[in-house]
Amino acid sequence: MKESDINGWTEYYSRRQIKTDEETYFKGRYKQISKPEFPASGTLDYWLFERYYLFNTVNGNIIRVGIHHLPWKPAKAAVTYEKDALNSLLPGTLQGETVKAHYVEVLDVIFWLPELIKVHKKDS
Repeated sequence: MKESDINGWTEYYSRRQIKTDEETYFKGRYKQISKPEFPASGTLDYWLFERYYLFNTVNGNIIRVGIHHLPWKPAKAAVTYEKDALNSLLPGTLQGETVKAHYVEVLDVIFWLPELIKVHKKDS
């Protein structure tokens, strides 16, 4: 991945090393557009940033990872990206526009080992 700073924007470009029929890449940029501040309790931003678990599925099984961190102090961010580039990395197509983006300079976090929550039983 390549990163560059141009006129206040941090720009990224990355392409897959594995050759395919179509070029698979990401090209986008962001910049901070407000001062960092703690989200107000009861707001969507507060709810989004105060998560203490990540969930994912692996082979149909539900996995949970615990996270410990101090409160996030995000700034609002402007983000632009080439939709064709992002779509080349995802199955299907991306529709609509990004309406909410944040930036955090740095925050240390601690992750616990993944925990199996639910086992998917395969049909025989």
